[in-house]
Amino acid sequence: MQQRALVNPFAYFAEKRLVVVGLAATAIGSALGWLFNARFDGVLDLHFVQQLRVWQPLLDNGINILSLTLPLYLFGLSINGKTRLIDVVAAVLVARIPFYVLPLANIGGYMYGAANQLVTGTMEGTPVGMGTIAANIAFFAAAVSAMAVFVFWLFQGFKTATNSKKPAHKWIFGACIVLSEVISKMMLVLVSKI
Repeated sequence: MQQRALVNPFAYFAEKRLVVVGLAATAIGSALGWLFNARFDGVLDLHFVQQLRVWQPLLDNGINILSLTLPLYLFGLSINGKTRLIDVVAAVLVARIPFYVLPLANIGGYMYGAANQLVTGTMEGTPVGMGTIAANIAFFAAAVSAMAVFVFWLFQGFKTATNSKKPAHKWIFGACIVLSEVISKMMLVLVSKI
């Protein structure tokens, strides 16, 4: 059961428990973002910065959660009028957990420096060390893995919440993620001007 619960936690745990775990993970992930200068500046984005304010990662995550929840809930209602908001929120909160581990890659500002070295070296045509290249490749692999788990868990949760069965729902689900990314970017830009 433990392996199955990891593959599809939405089939094994109550939505209230999933929401509590997801909120706790969001708080921990936001704290890690602050400690290691990571911005969750989009539903599918994470960038390291030189410095940030303590509230920025938490605001980023709040906007990302809202940006994902609204389109998925509205789409869920179109599939099944009995779709509950708490089930969609649980899916979003739990699915984002893999992203919250990624700030650990920037301990001591390492990934921020490695990414800047790679960009600077590429732009100026100067040689970039193998360590820098390897660090960027490793982080890219970790980020892609986190994104794959995110999409998989989000779909499992969405499917459970809506009782989705049609193949076309997968495509619309994907479009909802892209729409959520656009919404989150727009909201983050608007909030940054305040």
